[in-house]
Amino acid sequence: MRNKIQLVCIALFVMGIAFVAHAFTLYLKNESTKSKYEKTKAIVTEANTSSNQATYYPMLQFKTIDNQRVRIRASREKLGANVGDTIEIYYDIINPQSIYIPSNQESTLIIILFSFGLLIALPAVVFFRWQWLNNNKIKQIKVNGKKLVAVVTSIEELESPKILGVKPYRIHCIASNNTFNGTKKVFQSGYIWENPANYLRNNEINVFIDAIDTEKYVVDLSFLPNEVLFEY
Repeated sequence: MRNKIQLVCIALFVMGIAFVAHAFTLYLKNESTKSKYEKTKAIVTEANTSSNQATYYPMLQFKTIDNQRVRIRASREKLGANVGDTIEIYYDIINPQSIYIPSNQESTLIIILFSFGLLIALPAVVFFRWQWLNNNKIKQIKVNGKKLVAVVTSIEELESPKILGVKPYRIHCIASNNTFNGTKKVFQSGYIWENPANYLRNNEINVFIDAIDTEKYVVDLSFLPNEVLFEY
């Protein structure tokens, strides 16, 4: 199960990065065009309406830096513009008939792609960072903590969180040789994605308690296969 969760997170991360990369590519392409072209203002001298009355394919007129007057119809750009409106454009100095017109739709598309990519990728990044930090914490407690032998009291099948359609299990146990404030502490394991009773050889299980903070502990599940564990 852990491998499946990791694969899902990897897939989400790759998809998110792909959207972000596509947005970044579009942005760089537009900025590259702007850097190569000359910026100017064009006047809408004529507007042809399409079947959508709110959409226009305007005839533009502008002057180049050498005072050449250029008239061109922006056939590839749909602009809600009226005759007499001024539009910011970029034109090729060598070939003024080649123009680029920035549009709000392009900017919006880039923002949507970038935001959607982050929305997909960030949860995967958060999950892997949490898993890395948590696994390091578990290893530190196992190395430096106090080892106890606990008796398994119950195995609980949880109704939630159900992940990928699978209900997790959790082991509850009590260490007979350890007390906290005069009472025996009940320890519970992390999530297990298969009934651990199939792997328990006896009713005993190791528990490691942090040397500084006794509220932090690890129920040792190293006897289980890695694929049924949520944590290392």
